[in-house]
Amino acid sequence: MTFPGPTVNGMPLMAFPAAPCLVGLLLLLGSAPAAAGGPRPPNDFERAYTALALDTQSHELCEKISPDAESRALFNSPGTQIYRERSRCFLYLAVSSLNPYFCRNVVEADAWLHNGSYFSEENCRQLVAQGKPFNFTVSFDHELLMTTMGYSEEDVRRRFPRHPEEPDWLRFYLDAFKHNGGDFQRRLKLLPDFSQR
Repeated sequence: MTFPGPTVNGMPLMAFPAAPCLVGLLLLLGSAPAAAGGPRPPNDFERAYTALALDTQSHELCEKISPDAESRALFNSPGTQIYRERSRCFLYLAVSSLNPYFCRNVVEADAWLHNGSYFSEENCRQLVAQGKPFNFTVSFDHELLMTTMGYSEEDVRRRFPRHPEEPDWLRFYLDAFKHNGGDFQRRLKLLPDFSQR
């Protein structure tokens, strides 16, 4: 006798009591975990590079971000539910500078139930063509970034002696970025590169 639908050793799949649970579990999980080198969440440095690229208008920082660094947020508005951090960096840089050249590096990410169409080359070009630069803001760990660049708590306290008990890394970052151009730019090269998958 043959049974319609999926079978295991000739028995209908639903004849096994655990089958509905397994089917539900597979649907809940979506798919198997990504193999090494597949999508992964962006690390703190990669998120910081997006902010730094905007502040310095430097595409080199976007290029240090892994093409595998990917964020997902199912409950974000459609178009922003999934994106690659590298693409977000290039899109933000393109729109803030109105330079469509950067749009060629924006690659749309997609996954089941996630829409990432905002972070696509086509949308990037449309946003740039509107001719309205937009200054995006991205928060990041200023202390991690600045200490990796070789700055110390003592540097912060020396620059801002009024608050010696708690170094103000954000203020120090903004000051170093705006007033210490050459040294700050040289230290950017000390930041790790994640672009090689």
